[in-house]
Amino acid sequence: MLAFILLASRLGRPLAGSDVAKCTRYDMAELAFEPDQYLGWHTKDHRLYLFAWQAYTEQGQIGSHWHVTHNDLVLFSGMPIPYDAPLAPGVGWAEQLADRIAASDANTVANQLGGAFTLLSLQRDGDGVVTSDLAGGAPLYWDASQEMLVISNRANLVASVWEQPGAPPVRDWRGPASPIFAQEIFGAETGLKDVVAAEPGAWWSVGYQKRPVLRTRSVEQTRPETSEAAIDTIEHSLRRSLRSIAALPYQQHRLALDGGKASRLLLALLAAEGLLSRVALTATGDPDEPGVQIAAELADRVGHPLLLERARSTIRVNSNSRSSTRSRQAESGVHGRSPAGLDRPIWSVSNPMPLDCSSRPLGI
Repeated sequence: MLAFILLASRLGRPLAGSDVAKCTRYDMAELAFEPDQYLGWHTKDHRLYLFAWQAYTEQGQIGSHWHVTHNDLVLFSGMPIPYDAPLAPGVGWAEQLADRIAASDANTVANQLGGAFTLLSLQRDGDGVVTSDLAGGAPLYWDASQEMLVISNRANLVASVWEQPGAPPVRDWRGPASPIFAQEIFGAETGLKDVVAAEPGAWWSVGYQKRPVLRTRSVEQTRPETSEAAIDTIEHSLRRSLRSIAALPYQQHRLALDGGKASRLLLALLAAEGLLSRVALTATGDPDEPGVQIAAELADRVGHPLLLERARSTIRVNSNSRSSTRSRQAESGVHGRSPAGLDRPIWSVSNPMPLDCSSRPLGI
């Protein structure tokens, strides 16, 4: 999990010390998690500052969300998923992304990644890039005054820069109903005054002795000639995504079955790709719920056990015998939903870890 704030001067002079000081707190109250590590970084001319906080980097052998050398910095948030070659276990994800960027550039690397993520490539005395996935799954939030541009992967952190430390950010008329921490996207508005989400494909060119410039990028698309060709293209893309996710260095992957068409399709593709040995099948609810019963039957069809998750217990379901065995989380080592009760994605990844760690949502 990572949060960052980037400050960039728009006047060709160093940033004011008072603006920088607002972001130099390890325990910022505006953070939605308790950080394990803090990073502060700036260019030689003090016109560009980056502050970042991270936690839970042991998950998936992430290692660190940033990689810093004498002159370069690479930082990511979310879940970048390489399509061409899987991430190597035992090496930090940011370090591997830095190697890819060194061989090309940040936007080229971003175009070769799946998943939802933001990606920063900065230099102390050179050009830099602040970008994200083309689909806008992990948006960049920003606001600007005449003197300074503020960019972050969290809307409330952008708003916090304009306020006194600890003061609540100013909401606009959408604020009372805007799910800021849920990071749901409804257009560019965020519910915070003047803070907007960048359009998918938008990125910033920043750097040493350089004013920030907002640019856009896109990938050339080809329209399939027939509906059958379109279906084949979609299936190929889904299969590639599943193979790439399964190759991530996590100890366990999880597919949440809800009886719907989407989870059925993913289950069928996993079976066709021979990836079920890497996946735990789960469902959430009571055994007598229709969706759970359908999930149990689907699991039986592929010969895989189903773990039924509740807030405080896990049940292993076998629809043929119509029997279930309850086991406590602490005893079974299989953990339930997050304390906040947030809905999980259909496909997710996790490590067997102590209860208080694995029950937290991944940083995406």
